[in-house]
Amino acid sequence: MILTFKAHNGSTVVLHQSGELQGYEFLEFPPAFRFVRAGVPISDWAAPMPKYVSLLGPVVIDSNVRTQGLDSTNLAIETRGLQGVFTLLIWLRE
Repeated sequence: MILTFKAHNGSTVVLHQSGELQGYEFLEFPPAFRFVRAGVPISDWAAPMPKYVSLLGPVVIDSNVRTQGLDSTNLAIETRGLQGVFTLLIWLRE
C-alpha cells in the first residue's frame, strides 16, 4: 500500500499511524527534510533525491537474514521551506 501526502514546505508529516515503512519518494521536493521520532531528530537534514529510497534493513534471526522496515511509532518527517508544496509517497511494509 502507498500513502500520498501533499503539504506546504516547512510542515511536518506525521507517519506514526502507518505501521512499518518500507520506503519513500518525494515527487515534488521540499528544500530539505529529516526524520524525527517523538520530536527528536533521528536523521540529519538532507536534500530529497528524485527516486525511491528503501528503508529496509537486514535483521539476523537465528542463522536467517531477513529484512525489517522502519518502525513508524512516533515518527514524522519535518521539512524546511517557506513557500511551495511537496508531494511525498510512503510505501507501507506488508
